[in-house]
Amino acid sequence: MGSKLSPNYACLFVGYIEEQLLRDYTGIKPDLYKRYMNDVTGAASCTKDDLTKFPTFASSYHPKLEYTWSISSAKVPFLDMYLIPRDDRVATSITYNETDSYSYLNFKSSRPLKCKASIPTNQIFTTAEDMQRG
Repeated sequence: MGSKLSPNYACLFVGYIEEQLLRDYTGIKPDLYKRYMNDVTGAASCTKDDLTKFPTFASSYHPKLEYTWSISSAKVPFLDMYLIPRDDRVATSITYNETDSYSYLNFKSSRPLKCKASIPTNQIFTTAEDMQRG
């Protein structure tokens, strides 16, 4: 898996490249641009055509960095949730990756009992939230 410092080096590298990218880009930049590890989200108050130019530029800026992106006024995926604009706030909802296998911790594993015992409760609340969303 590599050195324990690898994620830190990767974050430093991407942060450095992002600073250059934002400095070199001459078009309309997002009003909000936030990154956590390898996941980026943003928001802008401009036309969709103007906004599309930014991720296109970012995707071709450095040969070792690849960005996949989507633009939506309804909801935007970030980490394991959707960010949903509502009036002057941002609501969230949980999202699941298409590759999620829904495999859970084996109760016979050597994890602490408290960790294992919380799994059914968590699943009940998650299922109840999913049912409310429809």
